[in-house]
Amino acid sequence: MASGPSYMLICILMLMIVREGVASSEFLNDFGLCIVDKALTSSAPYLIFSTDPVVERGSAARYSKLSGKIEINDDGTYLFIIHRPGLGIAFQPLLLVVEDWGIIAFTLNSGERATFTAHALAELKRGNVVYVYNKADVVGDENRPFIFSVFLLYHKPIVSFPRARQSAFSVYGLVYIIEQQLADSMIDMYAPPDVNIGDGFDSRAGVFTAPFQGLYVFHLAFTFVRIDDGGGYVIVALQVNGDTKAQVSGLAVPDAEMMFRSTSYGPPQNSAITVAQNLNQGDEITLRKIIAQAEGIIGYVSFVGYLLS
Repeated sequence: MASGPSYMLICILMLMIVREGVASSEFLNDFGLCIVDKALTSSAPYLIFSTDPVVERGSAARYSKLSGKIEINDDGTYLFIIHRPGLGIAFQPLLLVVEDWGIIAFTLNSGERATFTAHALAELKRGNVVYVYNKADVVGDENRPFIFSVFLLYHKPIVSFPRARQSAFSVYGLVYIIEQQLADSMIDMYAPPDVNIGDGFDSRAGVFTAPFQGLYVFHLAFTFVRIDDGGGYVIVALQVNGDTKAQVSGLAVPDAEMMFRSTSYGPPQNSAITVAQNLNQGDEITLRKIIAQAEGIIGYVSFVGYLLS
């Protein structure tokens, strides 16, 4: 586990990388915020942090320590990164909410010894207010801090078309495994994208096609949940033009200490990866499931990608 200074270094490096990746602008300010909280408990729905940010810069948004809310000052695409340790009771949700709009991200607690990282993209407007809605009692401690970061990824151009070198998507999907299936079957059960700048993601085909050459970041997060007495081991591969570049895996098994009637209970299992990949224009990104000894599992997918530079 990284130390306090190491967490600060991670936040600063991430801010520098994202700032360099933002399309150059002569008329708007940037924004970056990173909070590392080692004593975060909650008795109210709104998550109010117990410590000052380790990084806070720019004026495209404003963070209020008193309320724990972020007020947006400039239109643009914002990137949120939540690193949540597994503390306390499983299943307790944590939601990222835009006030008077809706939920843009959620995480489920997998219980002790688990960690989960979620990336979320949102196209926000001046006056929007973002906050974390929390249902957990303990969210971060000295050894397993809660880390919350926000960055302005792209300014919204004054001229709406075309968007110069801006490409980003955020989509939710589903992996539904009733019986053991053959390996290398593509995931294609996606909802319409919440964000699809440049129209690079085709939810019907389950394919992202790079509109520009450059360095892209992809974040793939799964929450695996058992159905009745199901369970097993699941692997999902992120592929570039059919070649596997990274894999995320999850093990969904019963919890021997908890039994609900005749059905064994197992908490949700979270798993996530973040991948940086140089792509050429026209390269295709797909997700494929590889299953070994698995049946009766639902996998909830969050898939985010964006052009960094």
